[in-house]
Amino acid sequence: MSKGIAPLIGTLLIILVIVSITITVFYWSQNVSETFKEVSEKQTESKIKKTNTAFSIVNIAGTEIGIKNNGKVSIDVNDINFYVNRIKRNPVSISPPVSTIDPGDTVIFDLDVDLTSKEVKVAGPYGISETVGEYHVPLIWLNGFNYRMKILINNTDNPNSLADYQVKINLNWDPDMQPDFSDIRFTETTDTTTLSYWIEDFTPSTSATVWVKIPSIPASSTKDIYVYFGNQTPVTSGSDGDGTFQYFDHWTSDNTGDWHHWDKNNHHYWYYDANTYDTYREFQMFSKLINWNADNWDHTVIGWVNETDNQFYSKDHVTIYWEHRKSNGADDSHVWVKLHIFKRDTSYTTTLKSFNVPHQTDIIRTTLKYYSDKVEYEMYDITTDTLLASDSITDFSQIPDPTDVSYFFFQAFDFFGGIFKWKSPTELDWGNKNSNGGMEWNTDYWFIKEYTSPEPTTKPDYSSKESQ
Repeated sequence: MSKGIAPLIGTLLIILVIVSITITVFYWSQNVSETFKEVSEKQTESKIKKTNTAFSIVNIAGTEIGIKNNGKVSIDVNDINFYVNRIKRNPVSISPPVSTIDPGDTVIFDLDVDLTSKEVKVAGPYGISETVGEYHVPLIWLNGFNYRMKILINNTDNPNSLADYQVKINLNWDPDMQPDFSDIRFTETTDTTTLSYWIEDFTPSTSATVWVKIPSIPASSTKDIYVYFGNQTPVTSGSDGDGTFQYFDHWTSDNTGDWHHWDKNNHHYWYYDANTYDTYREFQMFSKLINWNADNWDHTVIGWVNETDNQFYSKDHVTIYWEHRKSNGADDSHVWVKLHIFKRDTSYTTTLKSFNVPHQTDIIRTTLKYYSDKVEYEMYDITTDTLLASDSITDFSQIPDPTDVSYFFFQAFDFFGGIFKWKSPTELDWGNKNSNGGMEWNTDYWFIKEYTSPEPTTKPDYSSKESQ
């Protein structure tokens, strides 16, 4: 009997197991089906919502961006997110000031940042990667350069717009720059056309003084430019004084033949007529004073005059005037200098100022600034970091119109013909030969630039450094 029952019990157990498994599989499949159905319904719902809340960008201008609701339901303005160059920006104002964008309506968002040439992305409430209304402005970048940063030009104190104006930038070295700054380039923020620039001086891996010619600077406002750097291939410096300034000479070759010499009663004039000037301007000269001698004879001047065929002192002019005559107070141990202006048959001068004759190896920066209500000069010893002399004339009635003093010139009173010769490899030797009173300069370079008052200032924004 027991032998007959055992197989039966085994069969019943197998049937029970099969039934249990079948029931479990059935309920599991029902749950999976419900899950897939739920996911499918949610995905469908998401697609419907995205369609219902679709938007598009209808305009980008300056700091403002327009968003149009192309969907079927209103969009909460707080559900729209903006990313400029991958950084989230919150709008500072909304026009009209609404909380939702109704279907078919457009709202303008002010992001308080210039969107020109920026990478701009707009995201709705479902995440940036799935946003229907995404817009992308291609990033403008100077080819071959890995980094850039902004430089702010501040012209807020000046009511005049400026064209082709040279600004001075004191630039700190960045570890991604070449040690000699040979890989720096400058552009506007709106394109990749490189701007003319000239490196006045630099300390390797430390800092550089750079002049950049800016095509336009708005009145009473600011603007940004870019400095690019990080070119790791062999690169030649783009420093170009001729392209940057109205007139420039570093005297790396003999350019004295570009000047004209004129002699009248031992007054020797050299003038440069390849460039003439009809706007306000500034002259800078970097030189060493090789010789100074006071005696019975006259003076030396440099500046601008309105004619080239007569003695300068009877024509409108704006000059720095060095006095050599002992009868007028000059002596051998001091340099004597003043401003001298002539306008409509009347001379105007400042008081003679003097300073100790500097060492022959000292670099002296001589500056003459000419503007509508102010003409000023300055002599500064760069080697010793010392202001030697400065003065100004601020009565606008005494200052000639800039169109009346168009020629750059210098004049030396000298029985022996004066000095104007190239001194290899990079200097101009100019001044007086006369041992009865005069001076002799070795000039490394000089230039003439546009000038306004007050001048715009510059400030590199080192925190804005970015890579491509």
